Amino acid sequence: METVSFKKAIGYVALGNIFISIGPFFVEFSGLDALGSTFYRMLIGGIAFLLIAAARKEPFPKKCFLWVYGLAAIAIAVDLLLYNQSILYIGSGLSTVLSNLEIVFLILIGAVFYKEKLARNFAITTLLIIGGVLLLIEPYLYTIHAHIILGIGLALLASFTFSIYLLLLRIIEKKTPETSYVSNLAVICIMGAFILAIVIAYVPQASFALPTSLFGILSVCIYSLMSQVCGWWLVSKGIGKMNLSTSGVLFLLQPALTFLSDCVIFGRNTQVFQIVGSFILLASIYITVREEQRRKVTT
Repeated sequence: METVSFKKAIGYVALGNIFISIGPFFVEFSGLDALGSTFYRMLIGGIAFLLIAAARKEPFPKKCFLWVYGLAAIAIAVDLLLYNQSILYIGSGLSTVLSNLEIVFLILIGAVFYKEKLARNFAITTLLIIGGVLLLIEPYLYTIHAHIILGIGLALLASFTFSIYLLLLRIIEKKTPETSYVSNLAVICIMGAFILAIVIAYVPQASFALPTSLFGILSVCIYSLMSQVCGWWLVSKGIGKMNLSTSGVLFLLQPALTFLSDCVIFGRNTQVFQIVGSFILLASIYITVREEQRRKVTT
């Protein structure tokens, strides 16, 4: 399997998160419900990864390890379903913030299962993250309705399932070092799409119908190719070369960039508190990466 240096790994995960951060807007543009948008993201992404893997003649995982891929497919399918539904309840900005708080779960998983040591500036970084998130969601705290509470709950649950997915990706990399990131993602996406297809087939109000407008169809395709293919290809190339807590902090790029995009492109989330919160999250990422680089040099 291709070897990746730590600096390149940071770049891959950061760039991947930039692509993923743009995706939520196309969920709103597509007009599909959460189940439909999640299914087509997984299906289109899976087909794209299969074609890339076939063109590059890359090996696929052995059958004895497919159970791990199945668990990863379930985790990412549930994560995306919860995330997309929360977008429809509370909007892409708040949903992206709350569904990317997996840093809390990843720190616990890394400490318990991988015996990862906490960074010296862990307390400072944690305070920055908490402060940044509070500033980002501050405007929403004054309009708490039933659908907002439900959306917040779904987004937080998505954070937990996403942390499980990242853990499973690391397990897959260790168990199948001979397979590529593309082959791994192809299998996970196809399995995830198959699981979602079964759900759609048995849920009365669910449908495989695509958007009626050309713009809606293009939104689905862009969302799938940008977030699932480009974004996750890059993330998967780098995530195995850093500890879980560092990767979790890097995923905070998504809410920070989604809020800034909302501000610059769509004119939303333009309050000073939210802009400051975005930059605080970016600062916490910078501090974490610098600390991780220092530890890599001294060990």
